[in-house]
Amino acid sequence: MSIKEIAKQEHHLDLDPDFVIETNQTEAQGYEAMEKLLALPDYPTGIYCTNDIKQ
Repeated sequence: MSIKEIAKQEHHLDLDPDFVIETNQTEAQGYEAMEKLLALPDYPTGIYCTNDIKQ
């Protein structure tokens, strides 16, 4: 289940699609995603990030 589905089903929240950015989980793409979020006129007040990269 995606974070969008969990938010909707379990917490009755509608997520702004501009706040959901999926990447290939590289450091560069994470940086770009954060830049996009902070450039929004009404940027989010909190960020939830996940990563599947094993080192």
